[in-house]
Amino acid sequence: FPITIHSKELTGIELENPQYKYLEGETSLNLSDLRVKANYSNAESEYVTDYVVNESEFNPELLDEEQNITVTYTHAQRSASAAFPVIIYGIPVVSIDTNSYNGGWTDKDITFTLSSTHQLDGIKYYYKTESNTQPVEINGNSLTINSNTNDVYYFKAVNSSNIESEFTQGFEVKRDDITPSFKLEQSVTAVTNKDYDILISNLIIGESGIKSVMLNDSDITDTPTQFTVSENGIYEVVITANNGLSSTQTITVENIDKEAPTVNSITIANKENGEIARLLNKLTFKMFFNEKVEITINASDKGVSGIDRIEYRFLDENANPVSDWEVYNESDKPTQDSDFKGFVEARATDKAENESAVLRSDGYVIDKENPTDVILNATYSGEAYTSATWVAGDVNVKLSSMAFSDIYEYCYRIDGGEWISLDSDIFTATQEGIHKYE
Repeated sequence: FPITIHSKELTGIELENPQYKYLEGETSLNLSDLRVKANYSNAESEYVTDYVVNESEFNPELLDEEQNITVTYTHAQRSASAAFPVIIYGIPVVSIDTNSYNGGWTDKDITFTLSSTHQLDGIKYYYKTESNTQPVEINGNSLTINSNTNDVYYFKAVNSSNIESEFTQGFEVKRDDITPSFKLEQSVTAVTNKDYDILISNLIIGESGIKSVMLNDSDITDTPTQFTVSENGIYEVVITANNGLSSTQTITVENIDKEAPTVNSITIANKENGEIARLLNKLTFKMFFNEKVEITINASDKGVSGIDRIEYRFLDENANPVSDWEVYNESDKPTQDSDFKGFVEARATDKAENESAVLRSDGYVIDKENPTDVILNATYSGEAYTSATWVAGDVNVKLSSMAFSDIYEYCYRIDGGEWISLDSDIFTATQEGIHKYE
């Protein structure tokens, strides 16, 4: 008897889709999860394996768009096809606009504006720093840094399909909005004749550090904590930080005095009437006094400190000191009341300890005693003359006396008449007759 065998009549296929999502850079399909079920009109459905996948439809360079890959199954000269979808997501690449910030120190806010490729339906941005590696989400597409920092920032993007970019290269961020502040202090406040230091103290500076320290337009950055002053004046210090901010302080120095005072004069005069008994300018010891004398010393100082003290001492006629230096008191001036022949020296010292040159007075003599009685030594013709003896010629008379101040002049008179001054210690009696010579 005849038997007719009919082949299974293929009506279509159903797919259990393989991997759907791929990342940029993947170039081949992963079909491990693909299953194909064949459906028949006259038979039970069954899973088959002898299907064909058209992998040429897979384009690894087509990003962020869905692609359909065809699967074909053939049985008994009947074919059926179906397609499964795949998509290749592009990996976001972040671009940074630094808004002209170049990575150096600034006192301004720093804003980074971010953009990215492959955003899909949305993008989120994150940053981390060298000091804090935990990513922090950015609100929007810009980050403004408005606090002081010295750090390195890195950025990444995550799109709506949760595809992450790599972190960007590091961006150095240096923000410091602190204006330097400091004080200038004198290490010496009393008057002085020496150089001293001005201290730059209480310095407050931000993390950017010191860029320069200028003193009256001269650079002293290498010694930023002090400078030396040698003269009075106004000193201006400008400290500039690396963030460009600067502060200026000035100090006026008025206590340096290197100019010695001057002893202008030494005046020696009678204490009672301010006069000199006799002045003989041709002599070394030209001033003569017969009463108590008073010493007046005048000194001046052109420096800022003023006179601290005037000192004096006495010297003998050979200019050897006969007293120690003593402090001069204008309200109680030194006096001398005994025989003296010599000089006064004076010096002045200002409050900065500058000492004047020593000024020496003219020589002077104090002699309060009368000369000794005059001794007369008379001769006639080379022989001693006896008083009241008649002679036939002139009688020569030599006079002698002693005084501490020496003899200024001898005088004589005849018969109680006027005193006549002599140029020497000798005179000649020439008048005839009997006369009384004194």
